[in-house]
Amino acid sequence: MNRLRKDSRSMFTFRFFLLTIMTFMSLLIVDSVRLKAQATDPPQPRLLEPVDSLDPNTPKFVTGRIDLWARDEQWRTDAVIDFCRFEFFNTSTSNWILINIDSDPTVSTESTDQQSSQRNWWVTSWNTDSLPNGPCDVRVKMYIDGNYATDTVEVYVDHNMPDPKITGVQERQAVSGIVELGCDFTAEDIVSIKWEYQPKDFSYVQGIPDMDQHDSGRPNDGDAYSAPTAHAAALTWWAEEYPSTFGGLIKWPDNSTMTEDELVEALAEVMGTDPNSGTSVPGQIDGLREWIKTHGGGLSVSGPLAVKPESYRNEIENKGSVSIGIYLEDVGHRVTGNAIANYRNSDGTFWIDFMDPYIGDIAPAKMTPDGTMVYEGGQTVFTLENMITMSPSEPLTTWTLIDQNSITEWNDAGGIIEWDTNNLDPGMYFLKVTLENSAGNIGSHQIAVLVRGGDYDEDDLPDDWEMYFLLDPTDDGSINVNNGPYGDPDRDGIINYNELMGGTNPRQAAQVPSYPSYPFGGFYGGFYGGFYGGYYGGYYGGGLLGGFYGTGSLFGGFYGSGLLGGFYGSGLPFGGFSGGFYGGGLLGGFYGTGSLFGGFYGGRSYPFGGGFYGSGFFGSSGFYGSGGFLGSSGFYGSGGFLGGFSGGFYGGRSYPFGSGFYGSGGFYGSSSPYSSLFGINFP
Repeated sequence: MNRLRKDSRSMFTFRFFLLTIMTFMSLLIVDSVRLKAQATDPPQPRLLEPVDSLDPNTPKFVTGRIDLWARDEQWRTDAVIDFCRFEFFNTSTSNWILINIDSDPTVSTESTDQQSSQRNWWVTSWNTDSLPNGPCDVRVKMYIDGNYATDTVEVYVDHNMPDPKITGVQERQAVSGIVELGCDFTAEDIVSIKWEYQPKDFSYVQGIPDMDQHDSGRPNDGDAYSAPTAHAAALTWWAEEYPSTFGGLIKWPDNSTMTEDELVEALAEVMGTDPNSGTSVPGQIDGLREWIKTHGGGLSVSGPLAVKPESYRNEIENKGSVSIGIYLEDVGHRVTGNAIANYRNSDGTFWIDFMDPYIGDIAPAKMTPDGTMVYEGGQTVFTLENMITMSPSEPLTTWTLIDQNSITEWNDAGGIIEWDTNNLDPGMYFLKVTLENSAGNIGSHQIAVLVRGGDYDEDDLPDDWEMYFLLDPTDDGSINVNNGPYGDPDRDGIINYNELMGGTNPRQAAQVPSYPSYPFGGFYGGFYGGFYGGYYGGYYGGGLLGGFYGTGSLFGGFYGSGLLGGFYGSGLPFGGFSGGFYGGGLLGGFYGTGSLFGGFYGGRSYPFGGGFYGSGFFGSSGFYGSGGFLGSSGFYGSGGFLGGFSGGFYGGRSYPFGSGFYGSGGFYGSSSPYSSLFGINFP
């Protein structure tokens, strides 16, 4: 019986082995037949356009060195395709000119858990620097056994690409009053310039839906499907956010809505996703363009683009969608951008979050200025390798025009325009300049700025002060105590509010405020301020107990008119709060109308007091000002809270909204925001 069982087992093993060999041989025969069939089919080249344009009448502008990508429509590899020849033709040539020949189509792919590649994209780098401006045809010739087919695209070589850069104000700078704006550029043949702005919040959240790349029916549990899943989430956002315009992006031909899994699988097919090795970057761009084209259009696809906080922010906040390739060494993974904070963290990074298909949820992270990333709570540094964007043909956000001129008018005006921020609400704004050349090519530069006067989280720390010292302007300390008034990020025993009051750096422990012990008299008491007179005013300043002509008026100014009024400031709350003889009024007195804590021209380029009659000769730091001659109350100054609010703490020592140490030039001083702070020249 045992022998019979043994013989039976041996026979079964032999038969199984024989069946395995026969199956393997049949697969080889089928594969050989398939390859022969593919080899007999003519090549079907597809050249990826360097620039995606939704308007067929708009030229596809290129300049410098660009990559040209080509593939076979059947996704055949170099096992069938022999090589690809890239060529160009323009008005200066009589024949097609060789760019390069590529016979090695290896291209890296994004597969979450492994380094991988595919062999179905041919690529070459094309340097256009030596070519003249104008239209140019580019083509690929794909060869199989001596036979070839071509695909051609038309581009427009333009070496006068508009390259504007805003001057006069810097990224995330605080501004107020009249701001002078300039623009640097090197391009020639510029014909027009346009300036615009739009209000923004301190952070932006797009609302990308969650999607999980893992599906029980996919090979390897879907590990290679991060790219189609990330783009499916973006397309779903477009369709749900703007159903009348982009609803077709997630529809079947019969107008029924796709499930998430169906959309991911369909995108994987058009992108050439390999279930084992993932999806290449050109495959993603090409597949997205094809999908959008056949599902209603309206979005242009650009990439691969460099990833920096500003470029990511500008795209996502202008109602574009962004997918980012994050890499650890050579292993790539694709996520969908969802949010960004418009202020820096204490370590100089920016909070972002994105929809991560690997976990199927929103993942917070920190992005560095040079384009790396660390997950929240993690330490591993990932490289943000590239981003692919989808943008509408028509802008979905409204910009307010500041100024628009021909370049001749711009130059005649000295290359400067004035942006009046006096009537704008405090907060974040995007500022954009756009140049256009004679060929119709457009280039823009966009920055974020802060209009002063706001306290978003209502913690008595001004937004611009918090942003400058890398505190979160949206957190009053309830999330992280160091962001609020009672925080002490430098651990020197002085809370943020007192650092603000003392004009010191909340992140530098050596910067300790020193308050003189002269009670109620100001630093030197004022010329005629006396022991109590300097507390709230000088000889004609009228204090809490009344000045020479200020008797009986609380915080009375010159002649004390109005309950809280100053000379020519009657009827205005807290007149004389920050002003001198002509500077009374919270928003300015007789010569200070419209300027915050200033006098005449007080808000022009001297925020919180400055200019002629503001912090100049008669202003808050001048001879007759509240921080002027021999003390905080001034010779004839109206004084302020604690010896001249605009003159500084006890005599002009760097008090908020004041004129700095002994007058102009200190913290919140009269010359510029944060000027000469800690011996450093700040913008």
